Amino acid sequence: MCKGSGTQLLDKLAQLPPDLKVKQLSAPDIMKKRARSKWYTQQFVNPLLHLGSDLHRYYMNAMNCGHMVQITEGMTKSTYCNTRVCNVCNRIRTAKAMNGYLSQLEGRSWVMLTLTDRNCSGNELREELKNYKKSFFLIRRQLSERKGLKIDGIVKAEITYNEARDDYHPHLHILIASEQLEYISGEIVRIWLDRRPSADIKAQNISRANQDSLNELFKYTTKTFSRSGKEFYTNPEAIDTIMKAQYNTRSFQPFGSIRKVSEEVSEIVETQPLQIEEGVYMWASSDWYNIASGEALSGYEPDPEVRISPKYGIRPNAPN
Repeated sequence: MCKGSGTQLLDKLAQLPPDLKVKQLSAPDIMKKRARSKWYTQQFVNPLLHLGSDLHRYYMNAMNCGHMVQITEGMTKSTYCNTRVCNVCNRIRTAKAMNGYLSQLEGRSWVMLTLTDRNCSGNELREELKNYKKSFFLIRRQLSERKGLKIDGIVKAEITYNEARDDYHPHLHILIASEQLEYISGEIVRIWLDRRPSADIKAQNISRANQDSLNELFKYTTKTFSRSGKEFYTNPEAIDTIMKAQYNTRSFQPFGSIRKVSEEVSEIVETQPLQIEEGVYMWASSDWYNIASGEALSGYEPDPEVRISPKYGIRPNAPN
């Protein structure tokens, strides 16, 4: 956590470990996790379809994402919705981002910044998020052009919902590398606070970058489930507000020498063979089934204790 003027940083900057990796799963595990993600996606997307939202078609696409899987010579092929409200596409998008960026991050010292300001209402959210990004890139340009400081990194905007206050918490996660990390990190926080007088210094954060930092950076941009004790639940109106704020914006924005990695998720052909009967498999309830033989593709079955309450609550074993 930054202190005082924001220029005090952790006493030792860490290099990201040389063996940064994305966890590799076997083909059967991939399909079982994908079935689980699709099942959960449908549980919280279904209430979104009853809101009369401008994004109704967007949510329908998520509901039908990956509905058909074709298997030829052990290779699975399917088409995906590419929406941010879909857990299946978010997992694929996260893996693509990590695979594409990790090789660019190795061998340098990095820090993770979190920049934020006061919470805001849903009506303010999209504009506020736009202003956050604009403020950060103006700060970076100021340090680069006026002080000649070379700054590389990736910025991601994230939004959380405060149920008790019925407001939203937009914030930026920024992974930064430079020759003068301590000075630059402190200057970014200092200028951010100057530009945004309502921001609290205690809410800004500077920490060592490590594997956990990358997981935080590349994880889903929207938390679709919340938890109260042992109950998991979803708030359709809040998710809809967040989706509208992020619609047609990029999840990750690289800067400096970091090359952009495509976030598009459309047609995926798995590179790992799956030992199962060839053919076309269609989604029904919680798995895909061969339209000719009826054989299940993944073998996934939802936990029998998981159920939807009238408030769209979910008990237990909901995804993180």
